[in-house]
Amino acid sequence: MRLYSYLATLLFLGFGLTYYTRISPWHVEFLNKTLSFQLEGGELHLSIFNIYAWVVIAYAIVLPFYYRHSDGESKALVVARACRTLMLEKRRFSNAESLAARILLLKFFFAPLMVSWLAQHLSGFFDLSATLNGAAAASMGWMELYNKVLHAKLIHLVIFFDVFFFTIGYMVDHPKLKNTFVSVDPTLSGWLVCIICYPPFNLGLKSFIGWYSTDSPAADAVGVQFALNLAVLLTFVVYSAASLSLGFKASNLTNRGIVETGVYRFIRHPAYTFKNLAWWLGAMPVLWLAVQRSPLEVVAILLSLCGWTTIYIARALTEERHLLMTDNGYREYMQRVPYRFIPGIV
Repeated sequence: MRLYSYLATLLFLGFGLTYYTRISPWHVEFLNKTLSFQLEGGELHLSIFNIYAWVVIAYAIVLPFYYRHSDGESKALVVARACRTLMLEKRRFSNAESLAARILLLKFFFAPLMVSWLAQHLSGFFDLSATLNGAAAASMGWMELYNKVLHAKLIHLVIFFDVFFFTIGYMVDHPKLKNTFVSVDPTLSGWLVCIICYPPFNLGLKSFIGWYSTDSPAADAVGVQFALNLAVLLTFVVYSAASLSLGFKASNLTNRGIVETGVYRFIRHPAYTFKNLAWWLGAMPVLWLAVQRSPLEVVAILLSLCGWTTIYIARALTEERHLLMTDNGYREYMQRVPYRFIPGIV
């Protein structure tokens, strides 16, 4: 049984690598991007594919030790048996088989994204010491130094920790980590409103409703830019603190137990609130320029920002619908924390 579980999981991993490198043009282009890491002895260049491939190899090496202490079948084996039975007996998947299939689909979609983003944010922060030692940095005032050098690096560092917990959450689930899957959203609307926020699907959405924000907003006045950048950083700090509160339960579309610690003591969707706040802050310079140029530009920017916020409101609503499908304590949590996005308001 354990051998079959391991082999089925290897087959799933192999299918994933084949799809990412041979079938999906977007993944092929995405994984072939090269990242640079500044080291004391020089510069290290790695493609995202190489990083992901090494993660998969490490995952495959560790799996036998995992299955050695596991009595159940792997999700890949459950789905493989279910597909075989489906073809022979023409019956539908059971609830357990459907859950296993949705978990695999979740891992299939999010795992390469999370690993690549983890590597990209690490690469973005890695050359911090080299940047700080530059001659240009030495001649800057402290606010200009923050705006032009430190801010982008700190954003990479903060988001790295957010992505770290989601990467582990998608790739590993174990009773000892207290992050086993209770359920995965079974509705099409829940999946659609979630994955449309991630590449490659969000690329089409951006072209349709526009994208005007940046993590490093610019302004003519150094003090104004510093204030904006600092505000954006603080919103991302709270956003990442939400992921820290979730710990290894962090993952989209899932019910892995209710979390009430950290920022979840105050509102039910802190990550969505502060991510959207960061986007609105990041769009302020563009919006200010539009005010001086054309009312139509202002309307376009506001509609775009409202569109993205509406999508995340829909995500929050579909997530709550999912969490209320089972008697897991979420209804009681809603009573203790009555506000979704803003304490005392909504």
